[in-house]
Amino acid sequence: MRRPNLSRLRRRLPRLGAKLQLGQRLRRTKRLLLNQRGDGVHSPFAFGLIDRVIRNRRPYYCFAPLREELRVRARSLSQEALRSPAALELIYRLLQELRPSEVAYRAAAVSMLPRYLEHAGPPCLGLEPQTLELAPRSCLILESWPMEGAELDELTCQLQELCRRSPELMLFVHLPHPRLGRQLEQLRAELAPQLVLDLLDLQLWFFDPSLTPSRYKAVY
Repeated sequence: MRRPNLSRLRRRLPRLGAKLQLGQRLRRTKRLLLNQRGDGVHSPFAFGLIDRVIRNRRPYYCFAPLREELRVRARSLSQEALRSPAALELIYRLLQELRPSEVAYRAAAVSMLPRYLEHAGPPCLGLEPQTLELAPRSCLILESWPMEGAELDELTCQLQELCRRSPELMLFVHLPHPRLGRQLEQLRAELAPQLVLDLLDLQLWFFDPSLTPSRYKAVY
């Protein structure tokens, strides 16, 4: 069997990474052009969230030191961890705007998410990846989650029970790679949130029964 040329692979890796980043930028640009005025967003709650929070780049005082810490730690972060300062800052802004009473999160093994949540205000409970015990919470953030098999089935059952006990739950789900979109769609179909805001690498699911059932695509 022919052995792979490691030197050639090393030379191709930066180009592959650059192509992936270009593809992500093109998808974001296309969506921004299609949705730049909020056309098609009929839910007042969704429109207000897009206008006041998702498109808002107003900096908070804590962002500058957190961005520097993220830059220093970037190479040590887990593969599935949130790496974009814009995404982490958006989660911070969402918590400032929505003011959930209690927040639980499941972070990657090495992550900057807990550092941003420390500054966000509401009490935040970190959940162990091995035992995801979902007590009733008003907001749940899944930076890392099982992608397939029995672990995904177990998570789905736990989330269904959580939605039953916390009908106004807000769920923020990180999509670390576009190829995992099928698993995320499967999870969404099982849980059936009232309102979905699809932000490419981050999805916001709202289960409040008073909201109009709808799904919108936007960018931050």
